Amino acid sequence: MPTHLADHRTEPSSSRMTQFLRIDRNHSDAVWHPVWRNTPDASDSRRMVEFLRIDRRREE
Repeated sequence: MPTHLADHRTEPSSSRMTQFLRIDRNHSDAVWHPVWRNTPDASDSRRMVEFLRIDRRREE
């Protein structure tokens, strides 16, 4: 019985690897740093408190 096509993975081409490394090295994720570091405001905290309060009642 022949093996499936997915079992015969070809090695990545050099151009594909070059493009991957270019994207990885240019720090394209730097755009998202302010979003990741953004602290939640009071309304987000209040929503979490309400969610946890409701969730605790379901467990009782």
